[in-house]
Amino acid sequence: MAISLWTSFCHVIFLLLPLRTQEPDMGSFEEGEKHQSVTHGEAAVIRAPRIASFPRPQVTWFRDGRKIPPSSRIAITLENTLVILSTVAPDAGRYYVQAVNDKNGDNKTSQPITLAVENVGGPADPIAPTIIIPPKNTSVVAGTSEVTMECVANARPLIKLHIIWKKDGELVSGGISDYNRRLTIPNPAVSDAGYYECEAMLRSSSVAPVARGAYLSVLEPPQFVKEPDSHITAEMEKVVDIPCRAKGVPPPSITWYKDAVVVEVEKLTRFRQRGDGGLQISGLVPDDTGMFQCFARNAAGEMQTSTYLAVTSIAPNITRGPLDSTVIDGMSVVLACETSGAPRPAITWQKGERILASGSIQLPRFTLLESGSLLVSPTHISDAGTYTCLATNSRGVDEASADLVVWARTRITKPPQDQSVIKGTQASMVCGVTHDPRVTIRYSPYVPQLRVLTPEGDPPREACEEQVPKLRSPPPPWGSQDFGTGLWPPGNSVLLWKPLERLWMDKAKRGVNARAPSSLDKDTWANSHPYPNPKKSFKN
Repeated sequence: MAISLWTSFCHVIFLLLPLRTQEPDMGSFEEGEKHQSVTHGEAAVIRAPRIASFPRPQVTWFRDGRKIPPSSRIAITLENTLVILSTVAPDAGRYYVQAVNDKNGDNKTSQPITLAVENVGGPADPIAPTIIIPPKNTSVVAGTSEVTMECVANARPLIKLHIIWKKDGELVSGGISDYNRRLTIPNPAVSDAGYYECEAMLRSSSVAPVARGAYLSVLEPPQFVKEPDSHITAEMEKVVDIPCRAKGVPPPSITWYKDAVVVEVEKLTRFRQRGDGGLQISGLVPDDTGMFQCFARNAAGEMQTSTYLAVTSIAPNITRGPLDSTVIDGMSVVLACETSGAPRPAITWQKGERILASGSIQLPRFTLLESGSLLVSPTHISDAGTYTCLATNSRGVDEASADLVVWARTRITKPPQDQSVIKGTQASMVCGVTHDPRVTIRYSPYVPQLRVLTPEGDPPREACEEQVPKLRSPPPPWGSQDFGTGLWPPGNSVLLWKPLERLWMDKAKRGVNARAPSSLDKDTWANSHPYPNPKKSFKN
């Protein structure tokens, strides 16, 4: 009886990933004082100096000690870049940022960035629309509170600049803010994914608009579509499939762990990870018992599910054993032996104490089939006896036996010969036969190609000696009734031997001849035998 490991103890190992904890911290600005210039009417792009901080700091731009708020001419991007559109002479000055760590209250101020505006006083010619900060490819996890895409453009006159947004070629009207520079999508779903494009144009102008776009990808964390049962029991040497199928955007990768150690399927020949993520283990062994975990991971997150695999063994059981069989020597016979058990039972066939076939032994004429059955081909008389099938594994032994009877073939070793005898003497025809001693020679009223008929009420004309079959003529005197094909064994029946010789009277030699007939049937006998109406008076 198999005992589940689950019922005797519970051994659970979960893969625990280390939790990363980081204290709030902020360093210093990495760059010193800088200078940059811009042409009058163009856009000035001033990037915030870099500073190491956890978490990301709040950044505020200042000019000459005054905070700079966003406006129609001033844009502060999602990455804290300061953009001054359609610059004029008063935009020249010293700019700096202040970074504040909300977690620990640290406050740092950068070195100044000095901006110079060139070509001041020149003609204020129109400037065609130009996208200064284009939208960027963005990924967001579904269910996030919101996602924002931005597009900053410049032109002159700036008052005529107009920005529109499109998704997959269709105009977007909602979620636009900050002078149309930002498009915000609340609670993004997979349906919000697509190609977003911003288009900048000058109203009432023949100048062609410009457009730039980017893709929004909405990610979905892994979700299990099919999970294994919490406990799986499988037999040794069998194949087990542990299901694990997950969905997500992008499609998650699947990694298997056994007792908190990665299962390297590419190095383990008995392990195979199926296309749907499930784990297949073939040729189970006791060491396969343990906790298996399936991790599904993608850019949006990860999930895990687990099962406990218990590998069990079962004692052998012969489900279909051999049956007593009888066969003629020279023919083939199959003795059945089908089994169940775990691990798979080893089959051994014996006759008495002699091993005929097993996993390592196979005698000539004895073949162990894949099913466990034994093929004997060809059989010999000496093969008769009792055969035993032994099924063995680590849990025990089962056996079943059957008797095989092998009959010898019946053969005519000495057929009758043509003879000539003198009338009045006794004629003896010998037919030597070898046969199985268990076969009894009997008579049948009808055998095709061999009919020996006796008239009703007439005494037997021929007799069969014990052990050595013979045809004897009746004692003399012979008459014409002894001619032809009529030979009469006891019981008005047919002797089971052939070829049958034919007797006839040779009047010239006063003797009897014997020869084999080409055919023998009732019509031939009736036409040649002197007895009247043989069809009615003789039994067939």
